[in-house]
Amino acid sequence: MKEWEEWDGMGERREEEGVSGVSVLISIMPRLQILDIWGCPKLKALPNFLETTSLKELSVNCGISNWMTLATLSGLKTLSLDLNNDVVEHLPPLGKLLLVESLEIQCGHRVKKVGVEFLGIEEESNNKKKKIDDEKGLTSSSSSSSLVLFPNLKSLEFCNLEEWEEWDGIGGTMREEEAQESGVTITIMPRLQELRIYNCPKLKSLPDFLSTTPLKTLEIWLSPILGECCQTEIGDQWPNISHIPIIHIDGRSVRRDGHPMQT
Repeated sequence: MKEWEEWDGMGERREEEGVSGVSVLISIMPRLQILDIWGCPKLKALPNFLETTSLKELSVNCGISNWMTLATLSGLKTLSLDLNNDVVEHLPPLGKLLLVESLEIQCGHRVKKVGVEFLGIEEESNNKKKKIDDEKGLTSSSSSSSLVLFPNLKSLEFCNLEEWEEWDGIGGTMREEEAQESGVTITIMPRLQELRIYNCPKLKSLPDFLSTTPLKTLEIWLSPILGECCQTEIGDQWPNISHIPIIHIDGRSVRRDGHPMQT
């Protein structure tokens, strides 16, 4: 469907007046669980009614530039995004998807940086200081709050992001000392076990938060700058990944079962 441009629904739900004059509440595809959209380069947005479906698996290969609906699909467990266009510069805010376990992102030709927008943190300026404003993600107690981003993510893959240079965590949004002052505890990807990075030749580093994840496998392919930085003990990224039992760079084992390999 190469010419498909629009997919209109009727909003979240809509009341229609039936033959008898009685209002009828309309739901669209309430039991939909798997959706695959492939080879639709002109499709620009997903329909709003997907928010009220039972969608668990979504695979998208199209020219979407408006990802707002995607961020509201709270029941998703598996998500594959083939950006496949030259429009998207920033990844959608996926950190708020509480149930996602497997995430694959590929072919974002204009993406140069992955940062707080991907985690789902909104940056706001208040007296020239940056803070986190995410009411849905905060669990408050009498003296502190906690924010968990990608709480169930286990497998993450980036592929063919050829202009991607930086991958930041919470960096400039809220540094450790600011978090302590505000009483906010931030946790990112606490269940992440597999990370794969394929053909991202300009990527220079990995985010600091990886050192606190339970990663078991790291694979890096065709990403020479990052691969060099992740060499056993001598790479500047080694402190972030030294806890990972299995590390492969371009098919060569750097670490296997927790033991460094001979170079």
